[in-house]
Amino acid sequence: MVPKGGRHFGGRYELDAPDKLYGDVDLIYGPREPSQSVKDYVKRHDNSKGHRGAHCERGASGEKADGVWEWSGKPECTMFGANAIKGVSALQKFCEVCAKLVIRQNLDPAHPDAVLSFKSLLDIK
Repeated sequence: MVPKGGRHFGGRYELDAPDKLYGDVDLIYGPREPSQSVKDYVKRHDNSKGHRGAHCERGASGEKADGVWEWSGKPECTMFGANAIKGVSALQKFCEVCAKLVIRQNLDPAHPDAVLSFKSLLDIK
């Protein structure tokens, strides 16, 4: 759900990517049968940081040690690539930047009484 516009595999009409985007250089966004040059590009520019797909790392930071990504901080966006870092839960709300991008999508909650709907995610501070 994190837009990748203006980035490596961003779609032509996709919204601009947030400033804390990572994980957008991934074959899941490339062509169905990627050429070797696309595979090589992904291998050289991999920014997955141990997660799969596009995410927001606001409030968190990752470092690679011995081939494994170690995360620290407190994720400030529901679009972080995991639900917690060392026992510190990621927020169940979009950060201010991602919320503005999602609001531009004009999403309506499927059920207003749902436990976690888009409406509750957009209630930013």
